[in-house]
Amino acid sequence: MDSHQRRVFRRAVARGIAKQVQTKSQLVQQPVQPSEPKPKPTFLSRFWHVLSIVAVVFGLVTGALVFKSSVTIDPQLLRDPSNPFTTSFTVTNDGVFDIEPTFACRMNHVELRGTYNILFRGGLDAAITPLREPKIGAHKSQDITCQFGVNGQPIVFPINFPPAVFGDLDITIVVTYRSRFWPKTTEFQRFRAQCDGHGKIVGWSHESEPYPGEDRAAVAGKDPKDEGFLILGSR
Repeated sequence: MDSHQRRVFRRAVARGIAKQVQTKSQLVQQPVQPSEPKPKPTFLSRFWHVLSIVAVVFGLVTGALVFKSSVTIDPQLLRDPSNPFTTSFTVTNDGVFDIEPTFACRMNHVELRGTYNILFRGGLDAAITPLREPKIGAHKSQDITCQFGVNGQPIVFPINFPPAVFGDLDITIVVTYRSRFWPKTTEFQRFRAQCDGHGKIVGWSHESEPYPGEDRAAVAGKDPKDEGFLILGSR
């Protein structure tokens, strides 16, 4: 490389360095554009935001209530007026899904008068038929019968025994069931028998409380022992 070529090379290198320095200088001197501040939300935008959240929550709660199963129990046919335990009770599935229920019947206060004079109280388990049902479809029903008994076993009076004469009756029917998307649920519905004063049952009334708060005899101001009752069960 002669002297002329060296001068050309040096000039080229000098021009490249100068151009690079100038580019960096322009980058350093270029002002940074400040970011635009976010506009503050207006009252209307906040209102619509809150309203949308409320609508979502309301929709979820409403949907849960719509799909929640529930049952109703209604007394139906009384086959024998002298024996209230021959009454059929209809259990209706009011939900939109099938349920798989089991049933129980509790004797809160059952007076067996006449020859026997026995008072059953304290929620003793009577017999019930059927004990369970594989499925009750949506808005379908199943008839059940609460039979007089103890510890879930029916008591049948022999033909040569004196007939049973029932007095005041207070029972609770228990339905335990499971439906789709919901855990196991238990519902209690209480009924009291209406008598005509001569030992004949004329119907059942639906009580608001699932179990009596006090013994019915105590509420009436009388002691069952004074009437000669043999008391089975607790108060």
